[in-house]
Amino acid sequence: MTHHQWLIEGYLPRQQVTTIQGPPSSGKSFVLLDWALCLASGRPWLGDIPVHPSEDRPILFCTSDGLISVRHRACAWYAAHHDELSSSSTNNSANNSEEAIYLCEIGPVLPHAQDAARQEIERLARKI
Repeated sequence: MTHHQWLIEGYLPRQQVTTIQGPPSSGKSFVLLDWALCLASGRPWLGDIPVHPSEDRPILFCTSDGLISVRHRACAWYAAHHDELSSSSTNNSANNSEEAIYLCEIGPVLPHAQDAARQEIERLARKI
């Protein structure tokens, strides 16, 4: 059995390629945004699954769902968890979650353009 270091215990391994698949409108983007916001804030995923954010690296969340829609979802997430996050006693850089996550929009990535998309994401990651 392979031993993993986890970003989200049992679900999202550190330094591994991870895919999430499902039919359209099945909640994939919501799960990914929830993961990113939990990692940015240090809040356990689903309320009790430990997250292990990187304290020295912000999260770059790239989406093709439309940036305005994702921003609205993120604002709703923060509003829903505001009291819990304000009373959190954990002491890590992820608590300053406004600076721990960056949102960017990319178009749909076709198989022949995957290298270009990866290079653009790496370029954006170097800027933060």
